[in-house]
Amino acid sequence: MAANETQRGSNRLLCDALEAMPELDPSSCLQLASLSIHTTGELLVYCATGPGRTRVAKTAGLQAEQVEDCRIAAELMLVPDMDAHWVPLLRAAGVDSLRDLACRHPTTLTELLSRLYREPRIGKPLLDEPDEAGTGALGFFDVASWVAWASRV
Repeated sequence: MAANETQRGSNRLLCDALEAMPELDPSSCLQLASLSIHTTGELLVYCATGPGRTRVAKTAGLQAEQVEDCRIAAELMLVPDMDAHWVPLLRAAGVDSLRDLACRHPTTLTELLSRLYREPRIGKPLLDEPDEAGTGALGFFDVASWVAWASRV
């Protein structure tokens, strides 16, 4: 990944991306700030090496698997216009990297994300009122743009 490609989504504040990283809480963000990790991009830089991942785990009080989950979420957050609440859905759909996202068919992924969105333990809570078709779900063109961007990277 070239530096200019990672810059677009790498400056999201970590504390604003907590929905994408359920392993972290606000106190973890404060602890990571002691390592000068304030953004998802800085987390990715730290997690690029074994010693960096170990420091992140030790500082935030996380297990190695949890640090890897945060790294994957931070990588997916590089996608332009990716809202933090879609990352757990992508993870539930089996998307674990930009490379994996690039290999997905947009139609199939859109349908899967829409189904997962309606599951209370994965998506946002369901509304009491019935949704119109497509309301509250991600559109095909959004997913297609994510897949196309990941393919270019």
